[in-house]
Amino acid sequence: MDRIDDEYALEFLTAGKCECSIESKKTEVKFTYVINKNKDKENMFFINVDKGYLDFIYAGVIFLNNKNSKKEFEFFQGKSGNYTKDSISIKALLYILNSLLNGRREIGVNIYNLGTCGRCGRPLTDPESIKRGLGPTCASRV
Repeated sequence: MDRIDDEYALEFLTAGKCECSIESKKTEVKFTYVINKNKDKENMFFINVDKGYLDFIYAGVIFLNNKNSKKEFEFFQGKSGNYTKDSISIKALLYILNSLLNGRREIGVNIYNLGTCGRCGRPLTDPESIKRGLGPTCASRV
């Protein structure tokens, strides 16, 4: 696992096919997610959470809400989601996404790439691409 530079964290997490682990610097609690962008709705992301040993379970959907004057990410469990908005892994992800969206860079977590491009899912090998979480072609398209 390679750490994503803070300046690229939001871009990586919302690129389209993000596989990541997020670890609290304070408590060292770690959650692993797969975050897939909906192909038809630009601001909708399907969230899967690792329940142990890379056994992912569908949690629900996160939307980027553009209503009112404040943008923010919101979670919806839906009919087949297995987590609620009060689940600690969902609360953590929302806090991170909304903090990054609002320009905060030092949010007390390390975000790790699981080795693949956050947009297309291909393996990353270039050191700069690994720090960004996106290959060069995909980085130019986000």
